[in-house]
Amino acid sequence: MVDMPNIVCEGCGKKYRWKPELAGKKVKCKCGQVLEIPDPPQEDDPNDDSFGAIELADVGESSHAKPAPPKPSKPDKPASPIGEVKIAGGDIEPVGLGGGDDDEADDSGNCPSCGQPLAADAVLCIQCGFNRNTGKKIGTVGEMEGDEAGDGATSHKLHQLKQWKIPVAMVVIGLGVNLMFVMSQGAEEGVEVNPAVTLIGMLIGTGLGVVLMVGAAFLAAPLLDTTFGDIRTAILKLAAVYVTPGVLMSLVSAFMGDWQLILGLPVLWGSYFGLLVWLFDFDFFEAAVFAIIGWLIKYWIIGFILAMLLY
Repeated sequence: MVDMPNIVCEGCGKKYRWKPELAGKKVKCKCGQVLEIPDPPQEDDPNDDSFGAIELADVGESSHAKPAPPKPSKPDKPASPIGEVKIAGGDIEPVGLGGGDDDEADDSGNCPSCGQPLAADAVLCIQCGFNRNTGKKIGTVGEMEGDEAGDGATSHKLHQLKQWKIPVAMVVIGLGVNLMFVMSQGAEEGVEVNPAVTLIGMLIGTGLGVVLMVGAAFLAAPLLDTTFGDIRTAILKLAAVYVTPGVLMSLVSAFMGDWQLILGLPVLWGSYFGLLVWLFDFDFFEAAVFAIIGWLIKYWIIGFILAMLLY
């Protein structure tokens, strides 16, 4: 069997392992991007002597030889995808058939199940998953994942929000909260704090930390056989991962009193891990590795650099 390369989603950069049972089919990534699974390359059959039989017949050496029987042709694949599949983790798995509705296909131009208009040559209704050839419904990704995932359109919208809007909001809110904490602490200690100078210092420290985190993350990604997708959205997401845990730690120290010693580390590591899993769809090991990288950069490397500059 020929080894096939991994399937890479053009929408989010996630890698999936190729499976022979899905060759030639179309699948949908978590981000909503449709992927085409390639067929394996055809291997030459060493026992196939059909060429030699044709050559002998042409030169007339065996006028009584029977022609080689024609090889059975494979049935043509339908133009539309046979069904939708579900991608879970790094594997591509077929979605099972639905509950076996008894709706029958018709030629009215509408889906017999949900009534949505269909093209004349359409096989599958993308609204409800009804297959006009089999007369049955195919379970959609949204149905298989339940209410939390929602339908395909909702998942796609959430994916788009995660690309830049949510990370940008997290960075802006995080810097604003940190600025308020610094000014509040200065007022309690009777120290005058210049908001503009403080904000500039935060931006410089955050920018330096994000640059180091992005560099370390992209150096470590090939070692883990993973990817961050588009570089622009990856930078925004890593900036959110860099800023948000520190903000949550500040909130814990401000409002939890003596409990901050107990809740501090779980909140810090939980926020690192949760953001990496949610924003990048990392597995446990990948999220753990990049969480350690982010923690080392922010609380050791950047802390050391700021200490050297201030003192």
